[in-house]
Amino acid sequence: MAIIDGAAEGWVRGPFEAPHPFARLLASKVTAKPSQPPPSKAELAARHRALYDSIPGFECEPGCTSCCGAIAMTGWEWEQVAEKRHAPSSCLTCPYAADGNCAIHADRPLICRLFGAVDHPRLTCPKGHGPARKLSAEESGRLMEAHQQLLVDSAATQEALEPSTSPA
Repeated sequence: MAIIDGAAEGWVRGPFEAPHPFARLLASKVTAKPSQPPPSKAELAARHRALYDSIPGFECEPGCTSCCGAIAMTGWEWEQVAEKRHAPSSCLTCPYAADGNCAIHADRPLICRLFGAVDHPRLTCPKGHGPARKLSAEESGRLMEAHQQLLVDSAATQEALEPSTSPA
């Protein structure tokens, strides 16, 4: 995964090439710069898990995929679920929503974890589910800033691990 031209407008490349899901919604921009040196895969995993742990959990309605759609995810998130994809990456609905269930619920990316957990009209579960206390716009904004840093750092780590294709 790599940040592409237009990153200032919030565009990212991942399993889908799309605007970062909350860039328009929360009026944020991808402004993060890659950490130097790029973090290890273990550090990326720990940072993702810490971010996920800060989101209040709640039970979804079994068999519901009402909130599923095209998603952007970090390279680390993609690696966790790449083998479970059910549809081509050009699919406009979530390729992990199969037979009315989420095939990656335990490993779902940040955007999926935030849906229903943020106090925002466009992030409200259509079936009325959510945690007892939802995240405020300020709290979700901080999480999105941290996720944007993970998007950039995941791309930088992947690029650092790939063999150079430039002539010596």
